[in-house]
Amino acid sequence: MLKYVKQIRELDLIEKELNYIDAGLLAFSSEEEEKIIHLPSTFLYHDKNIYLFIFSEEILEKVVFGAPARFTTLRTDKHKRNKKDTEHKYEFFSVSVKGSVKKVDDPKTFDEVKKKYLDKYTSNSSDEENTLSMDNLIIIDSEEIQALEEKGG
Repeated sequence: MLKYVKQIRELDLIEKELNYIDAGLLAFSSEEEEKIIHLPSTFLYHDKNIYLFIFSEEILEKVVFGAPARFTTLRTDKHKRNKKDTEHKYEFFSVSVKGSVKKVDDPKTFDEVKKKYLDKYTSNSSDEENTLSMDNLIIIDSEEIQALEEKGG
């Protein structure tokens, strides 16, 4: 099996991916349970940081603010295999953002992120009665962003 891994360093390409991808996986430690919690979630990339609305009070209680966390996205491309294309069986692009978890308390930032989040994830026909409460916004305050592209097969 051949495997080609390329570290991506172009911030423009990384930001384009983060704005395109809809969901990722948040990993953070919980003091209470002394284990890593993984939370799949939609997100918003804004001002070089990752913003997530936490819709579950139970999950929010487990978040240790100020502690390190990692948010990872993964975009896979299914290759259309034909007789001429035998080079790659799979291909994916991964972005991982490492930083500390903080609660967003600034009303201006909260409103701006909420508007952009709703623009990204809601349709025009959304029924306001069925929308989730969007009270708990956290940020992964980016310290390090790593991206890679892998092809193989």
